[in-house]
Amino acid sequence: MPATAATVSLSVAPLGSFGFTPGGVVVCENPLCGAWRAFTESEPAGLIALGGQAAEADADAACQFWKSVADHFIRNLCQVPEGGDEIPDLPPPPDAATLATWTLNAPPMRGAEYLSPDMFRALWKRLADWTAARIASEKSIAAFLQRHAPAWSRVGRVTLHLAENKNDPDCPFAFMASYASGLSQSGRLTQLPLGKALQEFSGTKNKPALLKLLTPLHAAAKACPLMTSLVDSGDVFHPLAWTPQEAYEFLRHIPAYEDAGLLVRLPNWWQKRGKRPQVAATIGEKNGTSCGLDAMLDFRLDVVVDGHKLSAREIQELLLGGDGLVLFRGQWIEVDRAKLQQALDHWQSIDVSDGISFIEGMRLLAGAPANLKDADELEEHREWAFAQAGTQLAETLRRLTTPDAAAPPPTLRATLRPYQERGLDWLWFCARAGLGACLADDMGLGKTIQVLAALLRKQQEMPGSPPSLLVVPASLIGHWQREAANFAPTLRLHIAHRSVGDTTAPTTAQPSPTVPRATPSRLPPPNSLPPTSSSPLTAWWPASTGPPPPAGAGSSSMKPRRSKTTPPARAKPCANSRPMPAWS
Repeated sequence: MPATAATVSLSVAPLGSFGFTPGGVVVCENPLCGAWRAFTESEPAGLIALGGQAAEADADAACQFWKSVADHFIRNLCQVPEGGDEIPDLPPPPDAATLATWTLNAPPMRGAEYLSPDMFRALWKRLADWTAARIASEKSIAAFLQRHAPAWSRVGRVTLHLAENKNDPDCPFAFMASYASGLSQSGRLTQLPLGKALQEFSGTKNKPALLKLLTPLHAAAKACPLMTSLVDSGDVFHPLAWTPQEAYEFLRHIPAYEDAGLLVRLPNWWQKRGKRPQVAATIGEKNGTSCGLDAMLDFRLDVVVDGHKLSAREIQELLLGGDGLVLFRGQWIEVDRAKLQQALDHWQSIDVSDGISFIEGMRLLAGAPANLKDADELEEHREWAFAQAGTQLAETLRRLTTPDAAAPPPTLRATLRPYQERGLDWLWFCARAGLGACLADDMGLGKTIQVLAALLRKQQEMPGSPPSLLVVPASLIGHWQREAANFAPTLRLHIAHRSVGDTTAPTTAQPSPTVPRATPSRLPPPNSLPPTSSSPLTAWWPASTGPPPPAGAGSSSMKPRRSKTTPPARAKPCANSRPMPAWS
């Protein structure tokens, strides 16, 4: 039989998304690479960005190679101690063996034939020069890493761990110090026991890295006796089993550890400040809670832990027990008997036999001292006591920000804009609740029409109440007369001012025949609208105006006067972007 020829197929592996120029510059040739935009800025910026991001799942061999080079540079940078006001010395290039390994193990890529140890040394210098310039402008290595390679910002730093050890009732806590040696391929921190650092960096191996690890520990030892003992004895390099008292002593100095530059990982229940028993004063819980200057609010005092009320027996047990960390209802809480008793004494000293006034309740909720002078003393109590609004008072306060909406009164001869309707609802709620109100809309946005609408709503819903008192500057009496005549003709007016003569009976405001009911489709052009006065309203709500008198009843010389024929001044453009009111 004749011999059969063998078929051989050849394939060429792709050169990858990165290349190396004859001049020794790394280039990124793939716009889909996460660091591509940084490479368009400069080669060092691109390599730092490549090292600062997690490895891409579909990255080719060339991308992985240059990421490993960038990772090596950033890892060495993380081990450099901060230089204070001076720029620290950046890490020197790797040794000759490492550079030779890079040269020999480089994957296929465009320009791979130009790779050499000298090329890698030149590349390292460009990275160092670019990084030094950025550190000089950002003032520290930590700030540089946080901006350009945030995933590496915790590498080279010590973390103090405290965890529960439920298997040991005598020493229910475990302590360990670790350091972040680098990032894994997935971009997660690699934590190693701090004792490993002695083996890795001690002697002449890497003194700067060891110095960077130990400097924050010595700084923390100056502020915390427990850390002083751990450092001097060398126990900080080993895992430890702790009693509740030792754990509490550690937790009390968390701010000092963080200020020294140490990272801290704690049980979830501590949350930096820990759970603790607190005195809770609840104000305005009962139905019928009212507001206003003369209102009285009910007052209840409890002791709570994480929002759960304690019984009298549990409170007594805490006050008679020990300080520090206490296992209570299956969870560890912080107890300071002196501060808890001090907080109880402070709140129990408040005379609440008949309740507290609304003003006093608002002061307590705001956390303001009674004499506005003992703020430092009150701050000491705030960690162990707080005031909270009860169900009814909380609902009242909520309606202050979002009052119930209601249709404008039908007797109003205008269509309010949405923000004017909200202002009307808010004025109405404040008035019914007995609270003062300050309507602070800008000039020309309709404060007058909102007040008139509130008076009409009061006339409609409270027809038997006494008259209302409106205090305005004398120069605006005519303005209010005209506005009431045009938009609220059912209001009866009595003007107590010598400019209108001696009047003894109110009159009904007469609408102007030339002003139709304003609607969104019949608004006059904005430039023809006269500006509305922004004068402050001193008082406006004692009571209702009541229904209008029958036709022909009474006589008065204060009938609304028609405006003069002088055309209104052009309205100046409003400073904000809200439209002119529909009622003007």
